[in-house]
Order: sequence, then structure tokens, then C-alpha cells
Amino acid sequence: MRSKVSFKKDGLEKIRFGLMKKGIKDEDIKLVFEELDSETYASNLNSLIEKKWISLLLKNEKQEAKAKLIRYLLAKGYKYDEFKGLLK
Repeated sequence: MRSKVSFKKDGLEKIRFGLMKKGIKDEDIKLVFEELDSETYASNLNSLIEKKWISLLLKNEKQEAKAKLIRYLLAKGYKYDEFKGLLK
């Protein structure tokens, strides 16, 4: 799980679904998430937003780039509530 957060920078929802797919119980998943370093998680989210935003702005108008960024972050497994304040 650490590699999914540290290297792939996946969000908790994507990790949760992957673990559930492997048959791991919800209680065990919650225990694993409690061990997660929230600073690393927040740092990953910020770096993903910065990198993707720059590349999207080069190819799209601002409104379209924002919509694509939101879809990208949701696909990576982040909840909208986690990043909505960072999009301004």
C-alpha cells in the first residue's frame, strides 16, 4: 500500500477498491488507512495538481483544463472534498 501512495500517488478510494477486490475486509482496510502518513498524502495531491494543471493549461482553455483536472484526480482515487479547496 505504501508504494501505491508514495510512488503511484494513488488516492485512498482507488486503493480501497483495489484492496476490496482482493478480498480484504473493510475493518482491515480501515486499520491500514490509519497508518497512512497524512503529510505525504497531502503532498502527493498537491504535486499531482501542480504538474497536471500546467500540462492541461498548455493544451486547453482554463475552464476545460479545470474539468479535466477534476476528472483526473477522481480517477486517481481522490475524493472531491480532498482537493476542491486546492483548485483555486
